[in-house]
Amino acid sequence: MEVKIGTKVHANIAEKKNRDSFESNVKIQTKKTGKSDSKPNTKPRVIPFPMEEEKKNVIDWASPGKPFAREKKDQRKLVHLFISIAGALLVGTVMGFSVLALFFSDHPNTNSNSIDAHLPVTSSDKAPTVQEPVKQKPVASIPVSINLPKLQVSLLQAGNYQSKSSATKVAEKYRTNGFAAVMSDQAPFRIYLGVAVNKTSAQLLKQRYAAKGITVFVKDQTLAGKGPKMEGLVETLKMGNQLFTELQAISVTSITKGQKIHIPSNLKEKQMAFMKANQQSNQQSNLYPAGTRAAMMELARGLDQSVQGAIEFSKHPNDTLAWFIQEGLVRYITAYEHLLYSLKGNK
Repeated sequence: MEVKIGTKVHANIAEKKNRDSFESNVKIQTKKTGKSDSKPNTKPRVIPFPMEEEKKNVIDWASPGKPFAREKKDQRKLVHLFISIAGALLVGTVMGFSVLALFFSDHPNTNSNSIDAHLPVTSSDKAPTVQEPVKQKPVASIPVSINLPKLQVSLLQAGNYQSKSSATKVAEKYRTNGFAAVMSDQAPFRIYLGVAVNKTSAQLLKQRYAAKGITVFVKDQTLAGKGPKMEGLVETLKMGNQLFTELQAISVTSITKGQKIHIPSNLKEKQMAFMKANQQSNQQSNLYPAGTRAAMMELARGLDQSVQGAIEFSKHPNDTLAWFIQEGLVRYITAYEHLLYSLKGNK
């Protein structure tokens, strides 16, 4: 039997090396707990935070385990509080004196929006000022009262109505039949169907109405009064009254006699002169009483209607145009009456 000694010897040597290596590792990882002959490490221990020194005869109650400890107060907070209070008092005092000086100053140039600005200022409080001469506006002199041109007429009246609607219906009925009809603007509402400068001419017009079965009454009226002496007023009224007389003669003659009447060639020129004078008088209407301006304008409208009717009548003569002239003349008379009434308060 052959024994292989070499192989066994090699195996024992390898096992011994492994055991020595294991024991060496165990020794390195094992910490000795017994007494050691080695000198202790004298390196000082480093504490990560400072420790308070132990105070003698002082009980520190501020720790979590000592809930009844009195905390030491920070004196800097008291100093800051005192400075804040002192600064606030100083600023408030300065602002208070500034406001008092602004609203209660005795200086003459003090603000007008002060608290006591509404109080009356006595003579002793007023500062001496130099009075400048006051420029007085020129006072308009009161116009002298004068007599206005008188106008004598005879009106043809159809009746009186208390109801405006009823009077309006009657007036429209007369116009539809080709007659003149003018209604007054105040109750009792009167309806005028014509006008003449005298009673004789008025009676002729009344007969024409009677032939148509219409009853009318002749009313004589004198239009006269006083008014302010103003430039152009009297002259304007005289021009208007002259035109009224001429147009009245044309209309009455054409209606009562059925004749073609010659129309003056300067009739339109006279109307334009009256319109111009009327306009100049209205420019001074700031001195007129209320209603005078409206009456002057109504005078112009009445004459304009009559002049236009006369011009058309010269081209196409007929009774309708003759009564159209009459209606414009009635409007002129009612406007003249309103003018005199408005001037009563300026005598």
